[in-house]
Amino acid sequence: ERLERSYVLRRPLDRINQKKETLDFLIHRMERALSGKVMEVKHRLALLVPSFRHFEKMLEKRRERLESMEKELLKVMGRFIEERRKKIEGYERNLQALGPYHVLSRGYAIVRKDGRIVRSSEEVEVGERVDIWLAKGRLKGRVEEKS
Repeated sequence: ERLERSYVLRRPLDRINQKKETLDFLIHRMERALSGKVMEVKHRLALLVPSFRHFEKMLEKRRERLESMEKELLKVMGRFIEERRKKIEGYERNLQALGPYHVLSRGYAIVRKDGRIVRSSEEVEVGERVDIWLAKGRLKGRVEEKS
C-alpha cells in the first residue's frame, strides 16, 4: 500500500525528467561559470601580452648590446696582445744588443782567468795565463804588463 502511494513509483518518468532538468540547469550554470573564468583568463593574458612583448624587445636589445660588447672586448684584447707582443720583441732586441756575443761583435773582448771573468787589472798578476774571447774565436795569452 505504501508502495502504491509512492509518487516515484506512480510517475517514474516525471521524476527522471525532473532530475534531468536539474542536471541541465547545473550544466548550464557550470558552463556560465567556466565561460566567465575563461573570459577573465583571456583578459588577463591580453594584459600580459604587451608586457611580454616589451620584455622580448628588452631581451633582444640586451642580446645585441652583449654581442657588441663581446666584439669590442675581442678588439681590445687583440690590441692589448699586439702591444704586448711588440713590447716583448723590443725587450728581446735590447737583450740581444746587450748580450755578450753582440758586445763582442762590436770589437770588445772578454778576458777570463781560471774560468772567471776578469774585470780589473788587480785580479791578475804579470805572467799569469788568461783566456780571451772574441766575436770569432778565442785566444790564450799571458799578462806581460799591468797599468
